[in-house]
Amino acid sequence: MRDIGALVVDDFADTRKVVKGVLRRMGVREIFEAADGLEALGILSGRDEHEQPVVHNIQLVVCDILMPRMNGLELLKEIRSSDAFKDLTFIMITADRTEKSILESVKLGADAFVVKPYTLQILEDKIREALKRRGRRAPNFG
Repeated sequence: MRDIGALVVDDFADTRKVVKGVLRRMGVREIFEAADGLEALGILSGRDEHEQPVVHNIQLVVCDILMPRMNGLELLKEIRSSDAFKDLTFIMITADRTEKSILESVKLGADAFVVKPYTLQILEDKIREALKRRGRRAPNFG
């Protein structure tokens, strides 16, 4: 997974830190983070929160649903409607266990759905499965 980049989107810094740790353990070296969907779109478009240029190879987005300014569902909708980003692997993470949230995520094109609380192994497994379905090589897949 050293050849792909990841974007972790969550309004809680501690959650971003945990997800980044899982990704690093998996061998991802290029990891960006955003506190909400608007910041994430900026990074994907090549600008950080300070409007500085960002060069990346992001192919994976791990995103919370509930965030200020632009939530995860809105971000997913934007990504899937964009020719430049529609093929990104997108993993949705949320504490919202309602059927409505899960169905909406699937309808909008989430590749996987992880419900909080989760173990680090469950998150890693979901990431590997989603990347494999998208035809991307995850580490240790042989």
